[in-house]
Amino acid sequence: MLQTFFGYFNPYGLRALGFKYISKRDFILINLMGIFRLRHIFKINEEEKQKWDNPEELNKLDLKMKAVAKLCLLPDKTFSSVLQFCGM
Repeated sequence: MLQTFFGYFNPYGLRALGFKYISKRDFILINLMGIFRLRHIFKINEEEKQKWDNPEELNKLDLKMKAVAKLCLLPDKTFSSVLQFCGM
């Protein structure tokens, strides 16, 4: 996947163009790092997990954060299945 473009420009126009490349696996891991961190917090801190598992607290969150919280609260096998579906 292309990460960033770079190039050399002078008064006559664009002289050179290049790009930085990042693998699909690294791109997905970087973007999912927050989800992995939240899941780890739920695994080691039962009190925090109980707070996020409360439906009243979940209703205060926006739709995207609600989906992330519910994903992180899934059992291990289901969580890994969702990540495999995402392309890991």
